[in-house]
Amino acid sequence: MIARRFRLCRNDLRFRFLSALLGLLLVGGFGTSAAEERAEALDRDGDGRPEVWIHRDESGKPIRSEVDRNGDGRPDLTRYLADGGLPQREEADLNFDGRLDAWSYYEVGSKRLMWLDKNGDGEPDARFYYGPDGIQLIGGEMDEDFDGVPDRSFGAVPPEESRRPDPAG
Repeated sequence: MIARRFRLCRNDLRFRFLSALLGLLLVGGFGTSAAEERAEALDRDGDGRPEVWIHRDESGKPIRSEVDRNGDGRPDLTRYLADGGLPQREEADLNFDGRLDAWSYYEVGSKRLMWLDKNGDGEPDARFYYGPDGIQLIGGEMDEDFDGVPDRSFGAVPPEESRRPDPAG
């Protein structure tokens, strides 16, 4: 359920190319719309290939950053930013298989909740809760037999209604 919503947001290089091509066909020109975002590619290690992409809105504010952590030219970590550049949520492919397996939710720039898909089925199997500083792990729960029900928990686990923020931010 949460993973599926995030998967719809995945935006790899092929999707961007096809979106741009479709936009040209529908609009019939090469002009840019006011709502179009711009991306800046950064080569941090000097190998001639970008590892970081920073997407900005029409006013120049950063709205999303993407990072290629394994050097294959595709983003493995996408962080969505709120006004002021603070992280709002992120999604990642931690094992580099091309599928998302980690999602994080932030409040006022601090990580509050992280979901992990441990068996590759697209559904979260572990949840970790962080304190107000976004660093200290305060609790978690794990579904060890992958039936959708947590089997083990530790630390402080919030009530059900506070565990499921809207991942779309």
